[in-house]
Amino acid sequence: MLDPKSRASVSISWGVPAEKNDSEFKTFVCFGVPRGGTSAIGGVIRKLGIFMGENVPNNHEDQEMIGRPIPKRLEVIKRRNESQKIWGWKDPNAVNYLHQLAPHLRNPHYIIVTRDVIATTKGHMRWHAREAKFSIGDISVQQQRNFMFALSCEAPVMMVSYEKAILNPKSLLAEMTEFLRCPYPEDEASYVDFLAPGAYKDAV
Repeated sequence: MLDPKSRASVSISWGVPAEKNDSEFKTFVCFGVPRGGTSAIGGVIRKLGIFMGENVPNNHEDQEMIGRPIPKRLEVIKRRNESQKIWGWKDPNAVNYLHQLAPHLRNPHYIIVTRDVIATTKGHMRWHAREAKFSIGDISVQQQRNFMFALSCEAPVMMVSYEKAILNPKSLLAEMTEFLRCPYPEDEASYVDFLAPGAYKDAV
């Protein structure tokens, strides 16, 4: 992984002992805030070969986990644990329910995406017709929840800067493949194109 002090580094990680990284079982959860860059990072995880759900749309959200009651989510977790050694899901709002699911996850690894609060608020204003002061309040509260979860959970955490990731896509790939413990992709250029901002893209 790149030196986190390097200007090119796009993430900070902690809590990754060898026995957790080398385990054949892992569950990756990608979250942040809505309009906060989780689709880009979740899409990269999918492109790198991690199973993140079936019939997933181009925002890369697992339809069996998004907006479901806790008992339904637990059913999905049980089924996925039985069928997949390594899997995960992306939900920008996952922090709001993860404390209820965490005991049921095998070797959880959390990937938390951060984005400048003004850019995220602009997205809420554009796509959800929300007033700025209400959006910025909700975003700030959820970001704080994300930080407190990251600091208190007893699991590996990778915090990714969306802004730095789109400026340094190759650095993101280097750091992400290290965290996921998967090979660096041969088709590097397709990931650079995928991370170019502007529209949702399929992870193909």
